[in-house]
Amino acid sequence: MDKTFLENLSEDSQVELKACANKLPASFWETYSSFANCSGGTIYLGIEEEKKGPNKLTGIKNPEEIKKVIFDTANNHSKVSTNLLTGKDIESVDIDGHVILAVHIRPATTYERPVYIDGNPFFSYRRDGESDHRYSEAEVRTLLTMSVLPSQSLDFAISSARVRLNELDDGSLRDYRKLYESLHGSMSFSSLSNEEFFSRVGALRKEGNEYFATNAGLLAFGNANLIRLVFPNYFLDYTLTDGQSSKWNERFVSDDPSWSGSLYSFVKLLNMHLNANLSAPFLLKDGLNVGKSLLFQAVREAVLNAVFNADFSLPGGIKVALSPREVLVRNPGYLMLPLERAMQGGFSNPRNPCLATIFRSIEYGDRAGSGIPTMFSSLHELSYPDPVYREDPDLVATEVRIVLVPGLGNSGLLLRALVCSRGGLSIEELQAATGFGRKKILACLDDLLGKGLVVDNGRKTKGRKFLKSWSMA
Repeated sequence: MDKTFLENLSEDSQVELKACANKLPASFWETYSSFANCSGGTIYLGIEEEKKGPNKLTGIKNPEEIKKVIFDTANNHSKVSTNLLTGKDIESVDIDGHVILAVHIRPATTYERPVYIDGNPFFSYRRDGESDHRYSEAEVRTLLTMSVLPSQSLDFAISSARVRLNELDDGSLRDYRKLYESLHGSMSFSSLSNEEFFSRVGALRKEGNEYFATNAGLLAFGNANLIRLVFPNYFLDYTLTDGQSSKWNERFVSDDPSWSGSLYSFVKLLNMHLNANLSAPFLLKDGLNVGKSLLFQAVREAVLNAVFNADFSLPGGIKVALSPREVLVRNPGYLMLPLERAMQGGFSNPRNPCLATIFRSIEYGDRAGSGIPTMFSSLHELSYPDPVYREDPDLVATEVRIVLVPGLGNSGLLLRALVCSRGGLSIEELQAATGFGRKKILACLDDLLGKGLVVDNGRKTKGRKFLKSWSMA
């Protein structure tokens, strides 16, 4: 770190500047919590941010004392829930006689979150841009459920409704077992009773001499009314629209009495409807057109990821919405892994591991943690833009949007940014989001406007914003 670097730092999602003459500011721990609960970051002590011109390097009069206060407080569990700091995480630099401390805070693991202060989980913070914000009560509760080890996951437990096999949906059970045996061969399982078979895949657990449905088994094979006795917020929703209005052309929901409303039935129905309604991109491989199968694979991975990671205690339910230009998949709760880590693959950590086992046993998903990488690679092969992941703090939900427009190149990066925004973005905001210069932004906007993918808000100069041209819930 040199003087020029420090003078030109600006606060963002991973940088915080704090004046600290001789006392550690109380807000240090709010930022510590927010960095820990998000993507990590660095707090620079002894710097005053200037909006215009270089920052003031005010320095710290008693740096060793400040270091001691930081470590003592971080190790005091009544003050800070988790110490993420080691000696090498605090860097000291002397600039013209002014000592600056850089405190590097790593992102907390799933099992360490939420990182909170003052002994209260509801004093947990998240980083939004350059600001620290308290998590909502619902967000804290979902973070606490995420911190449970997989072996202690709620979906392994016997449902509080004490549901027996004969209360589950018989059609779903028969269809599942038939599919399982077609994939694995029936000889090894033909002698097993239904109770024994479904206990092997995790849908039932034996207690004494009786079998009861696990929460995973109830969600996978129960009817919607039975599921809501345990999960009152349970809801599944699929819509097909023309993308120009909010009116749907096709819809099925878990409340519909014409089907069970179970997760297994939902995924089976989605397979059929998505196959029929997804656009058919062309990609020739070994003499075969594999375009539609790659797109279906990408969308199904998004759906399975939503099922495996949904927090069914939260409101909102799972929503899958299809239009000619976009697929939206939304589930309550956040990803158990940061997206950057999930994209690397090789590690599977679903919120609902027992539910994941039920589906993986019929080759819906795998245990290699390759679902999200598969989605990205399938879309890359088709020259579609990368999917857009977004955590919605208002709904406490995760959504992924797959844009069904190929061959956009740099324009696709702009379109992804606009898809992720709610009220549109200005040229300056698009520059910040993409890192492109103004000339390239204008060229990409001309391309998107010409293709009818983007519109503006009707203004020509000040206040002009661009947004995607189609609607989606």
